[in-house]
Amino acid sequence: MNSPKFNDAIRFIWAAEGGYQNDSVDTGNFLNGVNVGTNMGITAKTLASFLGRNVTASEMRNLSKDTAEEIYYKNYWKPSKAEKMPGVLSSIYFDSAVNNGLGGAAKILQRAINSISSNSDKIAVDGGVGTQTLNAIKKLNANKLHNAFKAAWKKYYSDLIARKSQYEKYRNGWFNRVDKHKEKDGGGSSNYLKFIIPVLIVTAVFLFVKFKK
Repeated sequence: MNSPKFNDAIRFIWAAEGGYQNDSVDTGNFLNGVNVGTNMGITAKTLASFLGRNVTASEMRNLSKDTAEEIYYKNYWKPSKAEKMPGVLSSIYFDSAVNNGLGGAAKILQRAINSISSNSDKIAVDGGVGTQTLNAIKKLNANKLHNAFKAAWKKYYSDLIARKSQYEKYRNGWFNRVDKHKEKDGGGSSNYLKFIIPVLIVTAVFLFVKFKK
């Protein structure tokens, strides 16, 4: 798990996820009809799948951070292909994969790409991140795509709440979590130009003054 991008993304997860909870409205807490709960964002089904057996509420409460991190890396980071994306995008996309599943996050990403792409560059919204999606990402400014992802993610939650009103109580928490993801320097060509143009101007002035003497 020696990946700077993953380390950055998992730091956000630790800050955003709480400890153990067994809210009866949260379907992710249930395993075979039993409310096992969730810990550090790891659901009952995810832990059971990782261990290859049923788990108890006690085991969930005592889940170690090391085990949770291993699950996040093996079950979400690697299969999501977040490592192949710019850091500003990989973090928010990974967070969505944790919350909405790999397929859900992929569709949010694909809708975000299409929202800022020309008609000829739009891609299929199929829930799978392959060559087409990764190539589309390379054509776009990373910070712009990051912001488009935030908008698409909020729409995903709004549509979910419209279908299932019991999730309304989570709206503010979900939206606040989305908004905690910020743009980063180095998000694309526009950021590079913002940096390099002043440097070139200063260099040109320096050389002009030097040779004028």
